[in-house]
Amino acid sequence: MGHRCVSRCRIFLVAEYKELPLSFSAYGRLGKPSESVADEAVAAFRTHHASEAAVELHLADQLLLPLALATGASFFTVVRPTGHLMTNAWTIDQFEIAHISIEQGTPCRVRVEPHGSR
Repeated sequence: MGHRCVSRCRIFLVAEYKELPLSFSAYGRLGKPSESVADEAVAAFRTHHASEAAVELHLADQLLLPLALATGASFFTVVRPTGHLMTNAWTIDQFEIAHISIEQGTPCRVRVEPHGSR
């Protein structure tokens, strides 16, 4: 029989890629099997790794503003767009800081074009 979370069971994985390390984590709750917590983090890593995306799922939305303030266009790939990515892209576009296009696919391509760099 496996172990169960008693309080704050969690796991944090770091994948060392050539260009940057990426992290994957999962959190338990009272009574949740520890193996399930580990399985969630490993599944997130495997999904990312299989997609060959450059950026981890929860990092993508955080990159938009610095790239919007850059001097030239940038692009990156992510497994899929999250609600945070879509909201941040819309908000930046509303302030006319940059135009952000998000192309669905596996992986999803995100292009950030600061206004004035087109």
